[in-house]
Amino acid sequence: MKYHLKPLNVFSWIVLTLAFGFLLLVGWWLVYPYQTIDIQSAKVLTPIVAKGEDLEIEVIYNKHANLPSTVTKDLINGDIVHIPSSGISNVPIGQNKVITHQIIPYESDLGEARLKETITYQVNPLRTITKEFITDKFTIIDKPDVDIK
Repeated sequence: MKYHLKPLNVFSWIVLTLAFGFLLLVGWWLVYPYQTIDIQSAKVLTPIVAKGEDLEIEVIYNKHANLPSTVTKDLINGDIVHIPSSGISNVPIGQNKVITHQIIPYESDLGEARLKETITYQVNPLRTITKEFITDKFTIIDKPDVDIK
């Protein structure tokens, strides 16, 4: 007895094969252990900073993949002051050191504070990976008056 393939059977097998392949892809996207970045240290270089001036932070990191990220920053000092995002960041791959600058908002409280940075990577259409770090304490002071004569 000879077996003949009917067009409907061929189409059904193609659809089932594609559906199975898509399910495998989605499963891979959901469980693959993506490595993005490891923050090893975040050292404050300006332990005393005035409102409206630059806070300098030395960040040592190890970046594993060339993926752009979105960075959000929050100033924590009694209240949490959200600092507007600087947009998309893409630092070089590998073990590196970078010095970041952040202007301290005028509406922040005086006294001890920390800066929290949240780095978000969209690694595929279904998954985002979020890493965050908090700096050492630093002190916010009022901007000294400058006398111009």
